[in-house]
Amino acid sequence: MLEFSCTVGLHNLANLYIRRIKGSKQPARLIALRRPKGQPVTSKYILFNSFWDLNRGALTSFTVDRGLSDCGSFEVHRFTSDGYLELIEYRAKRNCDGKFREPTDYPLIYPAM
Repeated sequence: MLEFSCTVGLHNLANLYIRRIKGSKQPARLIALRRPKGQPVTSKYILFNSFWDLNRGALTSFTVDRGLSDCGSFEVHRFTSDGYLELIEYRAKRNCDGKFREPTDYPLIYPAM
């Protein structure tokens, strides 16, 4: 697994993840990420502001929809046994109301409660 970072906007750092199977002659490939239906997606390959959460054993990311950091999304992906990323949690606050809230406290979208 390779991680590549690049800046896309003022508030979000984009990261791409590439999977290469050791000992395989297959070329390295971008890892596609699944999001819940109806949620905005810049690209199925990009995670924003992602970081490795060692306590969860997961790859976690969030977006900031504007500079006030009062809306955006939060998502958690874990590796499957075959080396792909699986969505295990997705939270979003789409109402930019001027009231800051930690992305981990945004309303839960997936898995649905």
